[in-house]
Amino acid sequence: MWGRTVELRCNGTTACAWGGVSGGTVGDEVWVDRSSDGGETWEPVLGHTTVTSGGDAYTTQWMDDGLVMRACGTNGKGGTVACTGWY
Repeated sequence: MWGRTVELRCNGTTACAWGGVSGGTVGDEVWVDRSSDGGETWEPVLGHTTVTSGGDAYTTQWMDDGLVMRACGTNGKGGTVACTGWY
């Protein structure tokens, strides 16, 4: 995604997941979406954050026990949105 990596990370012990962007630039955005029906509908833009310095940013952790999540990001505010698959 535009020379950046957007990824979804998870912790099986705590049943939480979070999104991250690496290799980005100041202003790039990242968030997670969470779904209870396999991605047909979802809770959008959880933990929204932006790169404020350097090139990396991470959302807060969100419970994903029994749910699927994806990470999404943009190349700057209002940029094109790209998302991982649902996991």
